[in-house]
Amino acid sequence: MVIEWDLIIVEMSFLGGIIYFSVYLEHWAYNRSQKKQDGKIKQNITKFIENDLQRRLNFIRESLQF
Repeated sequence: MVIEWDLIIVEMSFLGGIIYFSVYLEHWAYNRSQKKQDGKIKQNITKFIENDLQRRLNFIRESLQF
């Protein structure tokens, strides 16, 4: 039984490449989803602050009227 080292080395290299690429792809997808989530959080905070300031302005206007 002769071991074909060349074939084993090539197969292991392909397997290593596939594993590396899949880990890289998963990490890239996670970073992309995290950036989207961070953007949504920033938008929600901005909307919350804007609404709060608008309510305060309305309260001040009503206070000055009455």
